[in-house]
Amino acid sequence: MAFYTYLTSVTLFSIIVVALYMLFTGSGEEFNVGRVIEETSPYAWALIGMSMCIGLSVVGAAW
Repeated sequence: MAFYTYLTSVTLFSIIVVALYMLFTGSGEEFNVGRVIEETSPYAWALIGMSMCIGLSVVGAAW
């Protein structure tokens, strides 16, 4: 369990560092989360949702 906490912390910290770097170097317009959400196919969001449901139910049952 500690590994996943560490992995999540490192990932979140890395995203924050990259976002702040882009913001302070003048390329903050390229860091646009809304654009990524808008341009992603609805079918991809559906597949991500279904895979997360199945994966989390398996993990929950195993736990």
